[in-house]
Amino acid sequence: RLTQTCKRFRDVAQTDGLWANLARDCLVTNTAACLNLGQRTAPAPITSAKERVRIARNWTKGLYEETKLAVQNIRYMPRIEIEQSSLWVSWGNKIWSHPRHDDGTVGRMTTRVLKGHTDDVSRFVVKDGYLISGGRDKTLQGWNSETGEFLFAKRYCHGSEVSAVDIIRSSGLLVTGSRDRTVKIWRLNPFSGSSSGASSGPESSDERPSYERASTFPSLSATLNFGDRIWSLTANPYEGNRVVVGTAGLMGIPSLRVIDLTKLCCDTGSAMLEYQEMGQTLKNGAG
Repeated sequence: RLTQTCKRFRDVAQTDGLWANLARDCLVTNTAACLNLGQRTAPAPITSAKERVRIARNWTKGLYEETKLAVQNIRYMPRIEIEQSSLWVSWGNKIWSHPRHDDGTVGRMTTRVLKGHTDDVSRFVVKDGYLISGGRDKTLQGWNSETGEFLFAKRYCHGSEVSAVDIIRSSGLLVTGSRDRTVKIWRLNPFSGSSSGASSGPESSDERPSYERASTFPSLSATLNFGDRIWSLTANPYEGNRVVVGTAGLMGIPSLRVIDLTKLCCDTGSAMLEYQEMGQTLKNGAG
């Protein structure tokens, strides 16, 4: 209303100093305050603090436009991961990459198709330049998400379908869960493969092909038996010392547990951990 009074009031009302405090509390447009949100938001910079507040409040009130990002075949139940530059979708045993435009829309043509699984992809995650996937073929596979370069394949890393996977940025760990009732902690070797952070100095003079160097990547650090089928898990994106695991909730076993990885004895591989149990009041199988 003030901006419609006169030019002077318009200039004063649009000064960033008046909106700076409000803009800092806007989660939708303040992507720097939220690591996960910033990595998934299209790179369209909003320079004005007043504009950030306007968009955030419209979002809170439900005043926004929705756009169809991708169309998939009804036969498949896809998994989706979104980044600033691309939308990743798994259909069957392949993972497809669709480019994102500056306005946030997604191109219909694929720029990259990742192949390797012999059965459907159950779950995959895209973080820190990695794309790690687990499938019904009991295989754990990894690619460079920026170049599409194949990094590794761990065959039969679980006794059943790999139903959950996540990467812990700070400690370089990989966590997987399966229907075989176990959660496994893997240590990522930063010197396996040319695109996984290896230096060009004399200490990294291994001239073998990348797929041979990746044969021991990643290495198993610990196995935790939960006594129930693992359906989902995710790591704390900020500290990286805790993982929340969701299970089927059968046989009276709590369906939600938080693992404290600082209590895990990685040297011996023993399952020394502390966890907080939740979900005991759910009915059987409602995990």
